[in-house]
Amino acid sequence: MDVPGPRNKTICREGSGDDGDKISSLPNNLIEHILTFLPLREAAKTSVLSTAWRRTWVNRPSVVFDDQFWKPYPVEVAANKYVGSNGVYPITIEKLMLNVFTVLCHHRGPLKEFSLSIPQLSTFPAYVDQILLSLYDKFIESLFIWINEYKVPRCLFSFRQLKKLRLYACAFTSSQISFEEFRMLTSLDLRWIKFPNAARVSFIIRCPLLLTFTLIACDTANGTYLDILSEAPSLSYFHCVGNFSSVCVKYAPHLKDVIVHQTASCPRDVWCSMLLIILAPNLRNLIITTKAMATQYIDLNLISAIQRVCGLNKHKASKLLKVEINQLQGVRTEMCCIQWLLAASPELHKMEIKFSPNSLPADQVQTLRDLNGFQRASSKAQIII
Repeated sequence: MDVPGPRNKTICREGSGDDGDKISSLPNNLIEHILTFLPLREAAKTSVLSTAWRRTWVNRPSVVFDDQFWKPYPVEVAANKYVGSNGVYPITIEKLMLNVFTVLCHHRGPLKEFSLSIPQLSTFPAYVDQILLSLYDKFIESLFIWINEYKVPRCLFSFRQLKKLRLYACAFTSSQISFEEFRMLTSLDLRWIKFPNAARVSFIIRCPLLLTFTLIACDTANGTYLDILSEAPSLSYFHCVGNFSSVCVKYAPHLKDVIVHQTASCPRDVWCSMLLIILAPNLRNLIITTKAMATQYIDLNLISAIQRVCGLNKHKASKLLKVEINQLQGVRTEMCCIQWLLAASPELHKMEIKFSPNSLPADQVQTLRDLNGFQRASSKAQIII
């Protein structure tokens, strides 16, 4: 990236009255604050304003390489042998990476936030590895990577000072994934992640300070079991969407908001949600969305387990205020869970239910009759269809 110098300073100040002096007299902390609102390329251009602004952008606490940074490097249509496999001229990628490393080399001071979202790098993973290695001694607190199918390297788990981590469209290569090293992590956001093709994938999170955990639309191969284990005593928000075989939150006394969307089968939703409720005594809001299916596979062992859990915890009060159930089909596992929720939630105000489009009118009528007959621990509880 061509970094503007002070050679145009005189031009900027000619005929401007006292404006140039006002700009120069701004305190450094205010200048640095102003620069945080500008894209990286625009922030670098402020070096021409005055001597006080020259290279101040290198001290900004956040560096973001997003579409505003890479759009000047157009993606060309593959037309000859000199074009890369992703349609980007190698010289373009080289220039792009030269600018990225130039920014990192010029940066001074603490770097609290780093974001890398350059789709052209999807077929150049070695460059991304080099970028991460160059950040190792920067003590970054917030890291965001969005590179399609980028294989997460082991060196990422050495960033133990991270407080926020977001990985989008990346891929894990190991079937044993553990986030035990991140003792300072407060927010973990994983979306469109690809897991390896294995019989079973284990995803373990042991972060004592973790407050929010989001796992959305992560892809597993057909037949792969994804087991999620969370041991995060500070966890307050949990959002899980995808095809997973089990979710276990061992201890979450501060968990208040949960969203579970199982894309495989309805009984697993019920099972996961019940375990979350039992193990999270301060849970306030719960949203369950199940996959609409014309026919429901009946897992008798799972039904028996759910009924056994309901029986063992029928007198255990929850602090739920609101429950939202989407795509209800009225199967035994769902009704068993709803009956238990109503009986064990003395503070419940509202339960919103949306039927699956595949459910028959006659089945819906029977479900409504069953709901009206269920005992409610809360006199304020309303069931809204």
